Amino acid sequence: MAFYRIKKIWKPDIYQGANKKDKYFEGWYFKVVDDNCNNTYAFIPGISIDKKNKSSHAFIQIIDGNQCSTEYVKYGIEEFRYSKERFEIIIGDNLFSKNQIDIDIKKSNNNIRGKLQFEDITPWPVKPLSPGIMGWYAFVPFMECYHGILSLDHRVKGTLNFKDKKIEISKGRGYIEKDWGRSFPKGWIWIQTNHFEERSVSLTVSLAEIPWLGRNFTGFIIGLLYKNKLYKFTTYNGGKINLLEINKDRITLTVSNKEYQLEIRAIKGKGVKLYAPNQGIMDGRVNESLSSKVWIRLTHRGNDSKIIYEGNGRNAGIEISNPKRLLFQ
Repeated sequence: MAFYRIKKIWKPDIYQGANKKDKYFEGWYFKVVDDNCNNTYAFIPGISIDKKNKSSHAFIQIIDGNQCSTEYVKYGIEEFRYSKERFEIIIGDNLFSKNQIDIDIKKSNNNIRGKLQFEDITPWPVKPLSPGIMGWYAFVPFMECYHGILSLDHRVKGTLNFKDKKIEISKGRGYIEKDWGRSFPKGWIWIQTNHFEERSVSLTVSLAEIPWLGRNFTGFIIGLLYKNKLYKFTTYNGGKINLLEINKDRITLTVSNKEYQLEIRAIKGKGVKLYAPNQGIMDGRVNESLSSKVWIRLTHRGNDSKIIYEGNGRNAGIEISNPKRLLFQ
């Protein structure tokens, strides 16, 4: 069992909570956008373990980004099953894995069914001393929340029967990430889109207040995938926040490392209220939009200040929660 717990560090996609008995959550986030970007959905399967209040359960949270609607479907804890060797979880009659999802939700107000396949998965690299997007922080046993990127960008094909709509997808795009631990941070900003004018460009941004040995600091993990190269701006690789401004639903952010600078301007669209974990209990709330817009510019920090990429992203996901906790640290 001890060997299995250690081995999981280098497999952030698989279920991490096998030995957890209380105050624990784990959730995966699947974003799906159809061929013409007319329909944007997110499916969030997960588990909430709360022994004290006897409220433990599995769940699937569904977002319809274009209609700005959401549902939270509960399942018994016994309906949650998982593989120890690969990322594959089953909740009720629903299967979620790195390469496909098979959805059959009958408990919602309107049935949701679908079979979607994912191709050309692009995960954040896992290395011996940096097992995923957390870097060396993945080895720290007392973090309140861990984060993983299973795919920055991939192709989606299949059929989705979403309430009263049947959607055929042959050239859709997708994104997969996950979180696990005790609670979401006290304050955070999250931005994601892989729908730019140019294909196979993907942006993921996470800024959060991190408790650390009795103090707090603003940690950040930002990745830009462009022409099969991942440009990383993170707390653990010497990245620096040069500018952060938040004005209602507008975010202005500039980050840099030794070689590159990334400028981000984001406008949050209309969102929906999602459940979020607090000490394992899904009783928090956060507003998420899947119809936001993002502009980015990546430049080289040499004498020429050469622009490597500049573009606009749509169908963007954005969350802004207690941003003042990030601005005044």
